[in-house]
Amino acid sequence: MTYLIPRIKPIYPLYRLNSDVFRIGAQLGITTEIEDEENQFWTLANLLNGKNQLDNILFGMRQKYPDLTNQDILDGITLLNDEGVVEESLPNKTANDRYIPNINYFSRFIDAHGDRFQVLKCQIKLDKSS
Repeated sequence: MTYLIPRIKPIYPLYRLNSDVFRIGAQLGITTEIEDEENQFWTLANLLNGKNQLDNILFGMRQKYPDLTNQDILDGITLLNDEGVVEESLPNKTANDRYIPNINYFSRFIDAHGDRFQVLKCQIKLDKSS
């Protein structure tokens, strides 16, 4: 998978439990807990903020952890994506504020391959048919 501007989904808080463990999410059944003694995933998760393009994420990770390869970092992003906590930022797409809660809710069910704004199109169709 090619990532452009991946981010941790904004509906999931990112927080530390202690120096070796952090969580993404805060709801029973949809929280991912990561043991991370070397803080590599913590650093990666913080770089996945929706502002950094993939090249900047790779550069930032290699600066801090020179032993990591680009493939190691991409594998880390893919692991987080497989956990369901990563999406593409899609900075050129916007939505009416009215639909943001729906988009955020349904983004929970897609990964970085999906487009959370497709929910908006479905919602608008439903509104027009009512």
